[in-house]
Amino acid sequence: MVRETVINNADSVLQENEAQAKSQFLPIIGPDKGEYLVDAIREIKPKRVLEVGTL
Repeated sequence: MVRETVINNADSVLQENEAQAKSQFLPIIGPDKGEYLVDAIREIKPKRVLEVGTL
């Protein structure tokens, strides 16, 4: 039950961030590219990940 609440809250925060980015013309990677990155990281299992300006 707690995990479901956390996921719902995370989804809500992501939706707010996406709406704000769209209204302020901020470049974001979005859900599709984000999912691709997550899948790639899970598959490759790098020791480190460097995020540079993806908002």
